[in-house]
Amino acid sequence: MKTARACLILALALTPMASLAQIRRLPTDTELKAGYCVAVERTQLENLQAATHNGGADRADAEQQAAAIKALSDDVKRLDAYLSPKYWSIEPKPLSEAAGRGLADLESSDAEPTTCRPSAVGQGALPAQCAAQAPASTRLRSCIGAPFLPY
Repeated sequence: MKTARACLILALALTPMASLAQIRRLPTDTELKAGYCVAVERTQLENLQAATHNGGADRADAEQQAAAIKALSDDVKRLDAYLSPKYWSIEPKPLSEAAGRGLADLESSDAEPTTCRPSAVGQGALPAQCAAQAPASTRLRSCIGAPFLPY
């Protein structure tokens, strides 16, 4: 009798914890954007680091690459810091789909006009023209600096 009562009390005590572990909410627009951008910027960072390690760049290019690596690394850390405390409470599938969309946009941006690519920011590309001609590049460019994060 005591064993059955103890088991019942233990089961009742653990029930709220089990149900809390299973409750997940849909991500907000900001969380989806962060999921998209962290995949994009992490991939760009890996590609840039690989290119830097292959060498062949002169001093000016090496300094520019180092600055780009630092900026991307800072963005990735910021995005990770925003998302990591939320992973346990967010449905993973929408975040995974957002990351997949980001990686697909990276691939498709190669076919878009060069002046609209994220690397051409500040080189005379007009945002209105790029939005129509290069939608993937426009989405990718919105990740630079992660201006959508609340902090």
